[in-house]
Amino acid sequence: MGGAFVSVYLATPVPAGAQRGSAITLAPAKPHVTEGYITTEDGVRLFYSVVGTGSRTVILPGRLFLMPTLRSLARVRRLVFYDTRARGKSDAVHDPARETILDDVRDMEAVRKGVGAEKVSLVGYSYMGLLVMLYAQAHPDHVDRIVQMDPVPPRFDATYPRGLTEDYMAALDSAAAHRVERLQKEGLDRDHPKEYCEADWDVNRFALVGDPKHVQRLSVTAKEHCAMPNEWPVNLDKHVEASIASIKPVVLTKASLNSITVPVLTVHGTRDRNAPYGGGREWAMSLPNARLLTVRGGAHQSFDEYPEIVLPALETFLAGHWPSGVEKVTALLPAQSRNLDGVSRTLPTVRRVGVGGRSIGAVVAGRGAATIVFESGLGVEMDDWRPLADSLSDVAVTVRYDRAGIGVSEPGVQPRTAEQVARDLHVLLVGLHTRPPYVLVGHSFGALFVRVFAHMFPKEVSGLVLIDPSDEQYRALQRTSLSREAFAAREARLIAAFPADGPPGPRAEFLMRDSSFAQAAAAWPLPSAPTVVLDVHTH
Repeated sequence: MGGAFVSVYLATPVPAGAQRGSAITLAPAKPHVTEGYITTEDGVRLFYSVVGTGSRTVILPGRLFLMPTLRSLARVRRLVFYDTRARGKSDAVHDPARETILDDVRDMEAVRKGVGAEKVSLVGYSYMGLLVMLYAQAHPDHVDRIVQMDPVPPRFDATYPRGLTEDYMAALDSAAAHRVERLQKEGLDRDHPKEYCEADWDVNRFALVGDPKHVQRLSVTAKEHCAMPNEWPVNLDKHVEASIASIKPVVLTKASLNSITVPVLTVHGTRDRNAPYGGGREWAMSLPNARLLTVRGGAHQSFDEYPEIVLPALETFLAGHWPSGVEKVTALLPAQSRNLDGVSRTLPTVRRVGVGGRSIGAVVAGRGAATIVFESGLGVEMDDWRPLADSLSDVAVTVRYDRAGIGVSEPGVQPRTAEQVARDLHVLLVGLHTRPPYVLVGHSFGALFVRVFAHMFPKEVSGLVLIDPSDEQYRALQRTSLSREAFAAREARLIAAFPADGPPGPRAEFLMRDSSFAQAAAAWPLPSAPTVVLDVHTH
């Protein structure tokens, strides 16, 4: 019987933090599908299925598990599913020296070239969650974003505390597991490998779901799985041993992880028994531009168990935006596991309010007579305020949020001027049922927005804190003190930091900065409320 690291693709988890019941956008009933083989440098044929004809290409190794459910993402893109070597319908290899993760990296490059794609998004499930990261390291110019689904940890020898790992065997029917083990000892796996495979799958599939009642949601049946000789345990176990041996020496240094700068969405279930949830948290914490979507109660095949959570998240992310409910991980242990005083603390819940027909995400926490509202700098997400907000939670209600088109919030009404941001914030605060007056805290470019808000809604403001505030006079000084060429070169460098294919919010605000500066200059007088300016200069 295959071990915990073997059942599917060496490992597999499920997401938490997202809301169940989200609508799923399905692809057309019969998207265009082509199938065939791509031959690698060493002569191994990889079986592939291309679904859809969109201009953007997504490469998804692990066709046998991913294609039945994820093919719905082909509505506006081309999905290239393929079986890695010695898996599914691809060629068997039977040579441990040629069944390594580095062979899989080379094979992925062969697939990219074979389908004629210059730049691709990658989706890596289980063991392939590590594979896609190694590929991105080796071929950074060909990758624009990455999804890891229930990935194995970034370190083979990683161990995690209780709450971040689950017991594989506890999910199985012990009597049925012992029966399958006895069949293997009797040689059924060698004499009748297909029949043994089906018996083994019927037992181990329960480890792939967090709730045993969900086992019927798995998209691959025992007969479908075991119709492929590569998946028979008598063959698969040897391949898995070779794969595991090849990843043991893999070392991802801090520098190598920091080199992967493309957006990475890690999806992981809290009850994953094949690849621990702690591994997903470690990936999201270690990468410079990653977010974690936790599927609470999900296990190794969260995309099958909770497609209403996972598919909309993938659709949003592959379209260029962070989905709602994601976490910017700053600590391995979730908040509810870090308390030492017996007080139950949970991860902050993102509350969503309709503003101008679009969804804006915010976190409201704490208690007290005062309400403090945090306004971030240009392109900065609300999670940067979390340490400060948490430190004030015993004395005040705190509100932090992502402006339109940033983080978990959808793009908003255009143009994104300071006055529009102030109007959006007012609608958000009303929708959150917070009580004015507010202490407004604005950092950098966000200081412009709180100044304009204070001028537009003076009776709702009890204080202002401006941290390293942007200044309209400084920008005017730059225009007059720099030559036309120097000013134009500086503007070009600045706008390059907000590319058109990046998150829409920061670019939209940046392009309207002159209007926002003018509106801030005209936002006078400010209310007669205490105002503190914190301006740090280094010499």
